[in-house]
Amino acid sequence: MGTSTPTGPIDAARRALERERRQLREEVDAFTAFGERVVELEATQPRAGRRQTRIAASSSTALESVRDAYAETVMDVSHYELAYDESLGDHMAGELGEEVAAAVTSSQSLHPPLKRSLITTINEAIRTRKRVLALIDGEEERLDEAERTVVDTIERIDSILDQPIDRMEFNSLRLTRERLLDLRAECDDLVDERQDFLEQQRRELPDPMTGLAEYLYQYCETTFPLLAVYARLADVIDRSIERTERRLSEAS
Repeated sequence: MGTSTPTGPIDAARRALERERRQLREEVDAFTAFGERVVELEATQPRAGRRQTRIAASSSTALESVRDAYAETVMDVSHYELAYDESLGDHMAGELGEEVAAAVTSSQSLHPPLKRSLITTINEAIRTRKRVLALIDGEEERLDEAERTVVDTIERIDSILDQPIDRMEFNSLRLTRERLLDLRAECDDLVDERQDFLEQQRRELPDPMTGLAEYLYQYCETTFPLLAVYARLADVIDRSIERTERRLSEAS
């Protein structure tokens, strides 16, 4: 292939997706294990009378078991320090809500409403991660499609420029320019489609995610790898158009 294929950002994006997929799957497993341990705990409703002290002590032990279970599952994922590095209370507040976290860290008993709230918020944390995993699968498909499109466009450029521009006659130069301008318009369409998609996703993402690209590619060289690839492709086409127009000017 005569023209180099500018797909480097796509390769970096794939690595970012795989890293995020691996971490999310580990977190799904961790929250699932945490939920299973919470379900097994006995919730007690304190009652007035002789048994109140003993019940309170038992329930306090249950809350301690909740905290231990959280630390041994959710906070024990391999990337915890790198991605979060938070105290139990802070991390639980971010994942399960401030009210649940405050109850777990400061209440005196694991009462039935708190246990139900724990199970509900744990399941929501799992569902949110599974939604993001589905988004990652879709994004990976878009990366593959974009790479095929870019490779195909580069091959078309090479085909158009199969005969060196400096050796083309006037009519061939004019036709070459028209074909290159068509490719440039297609490239603009790719940019518009990607920007429209990102804007649509921004409205549909689960909180607190603010944008798909910002979330998935925050540690990449560019936050918008497909737009970067399309910009490089446009540059390749523009340089070919400039050469053609310069030769047209000389030949006229």
